[in-house]
Amino acid sequence: MIRLEGIAQQITIFCLIQLRFLGLSFRRFSIKLAFLNQNLLVQRELASALKRVPGLQLVNIEIASHPDSQAAFKLIDFLDKEPCAILLTVNEWGLDSEGILHDYLQKKCSLHVNWFVDDPVFDEMMLRKKFRPSAMRIDFVSDRGYIPSMIEKEYNPKFLPLGTDPSIFFPPEEGQNKEYEMVFVGNSYRAQIDRYLEKVEEFFDGLIPLLTGVVRSYQMNVGYDVEKDIRTKIKDVPLPSGLHGEKAVFIAKQVASYLQRKDLIVSLVKRYPGFTVFGDDGWLVDIPAQRLKRASYYDGLADVYRKSEIVIDVNRVVIRDGFTQRIFDALACRSFVITSSKPAVHEFFCTSGPCQEVAAFRNINDLTRQIDYYLEHRGEMAQIAVRGYQKTLSLHTYDHRVRQMLSFSSSYLKNLKAGKSAAF
Repeated sequence: MIRLEGIAQQITIFCLIQLRFLGLSFRRFSIKLAFLNQNLLVQRELASALKRVPGLQLVNIEIASHPDSQAAFKLIDFLDKEPCAILLTVNEWGLDSEGILHDYLQKKCSLHVNWFVDDPVFDEMMLRKKFRPSAMRIDFVSDRGYIPSMIEKEYNPKFLPLGTDPSIFFPPEEGQNKEYEMVFVGNSYRAQIDRYLEKVEEFFDGLIPLLTGVVRSYQMNVGYDVEKDIRTKIKDVPLPSGLHGEKAVFIAKQVASYLQRKDLIVSLVKRYPGFTVFGDDGWLVDIPAQRLKRASYYDGLADVYRKSEIVIDVNRVVIRDGFTQRIFDALACRSFVITSSKPAVHEFFCTSGPCQEVAAFRNINDLTRQIDYYLEHRGEMAQIAVRGYQKTLSLHTYDHRVRQMLSFSSSYLKNLKAGKSAAF
């Protein structure tokens, strides 16, 4: 049971943070937030943005993504000595599988804020960790498509897209030449697929014709419901021992995602001599070595975007209604972006007309048509890139995301105390 006095204390904390945002200060007042940090994915940018929140004291805790019980109890000892009103995680990393930290947070009536920037069911499907419902937990998710199923499982979810850090990703100097005509940035996911298929490779080999049909349907329309089709097609297929239905659907989606993006990227490599892929060695199975380059995220990637005329943002089919970080990072470098069409893209950006900020494609033919058009209309392409850059800096940095995260958390707690459902 959640203690109302604990909720009231949390509401007071968030109200004070919001007053700090408005420029009002409180002498000798500081709010502590514990961030379980593995220095992966968006965590560096998130930590930097948190440090800029007025009145918020960031307690950065480095801990394994999947700690054992000994590490969990060690963390609890630390939190007892260094009480924090808020615990922040990304992808639940830092939580133990036994629920030790979950029980501690429940007992202390501490607010747990988690941000899923990957598939929220990955750990449940592939590892031992299980979700434990809690009224004092909020799960932000970077793909709105997951929200209905999360609500069914008693999550308290809220859509929060990824963003960018303009101190890392920023425009080129005036007059800097473009080195690449077109680029795609992203790993092949070949190694991940090999891990998913361990012990069940023979079964999924038999599903390749089925999944190829799914991929073909998606390539004709990126709005196609891949998961629904996969569920329908495999519901009567006998499963091998140890593979339950939900896990089979999860792996099938990952395989379809891999096949879809691989086929599209390979087709662009064959069609456009000026198309370059930045990614891992897994691509070498399918594209010539001279068309593959490498750039690490914090060392060289921003320069790739700055030197590219067109950035192609090909989403995997598992991203149903969200964004990759690519689109925000590329736009922050004032690059022109063509991305997979999704409702969120058209909601957050202008995708046509005089206000256009990005281009969006619905299928491979639409993509190649737009590439060919913009290569012939570079001036128009540059103007769109400027508008996309302006929109990103005004609304889509990690400073904006942290404010949105704290603002929603405050509203959620007020509704919880009043006995209302949070507005998702």
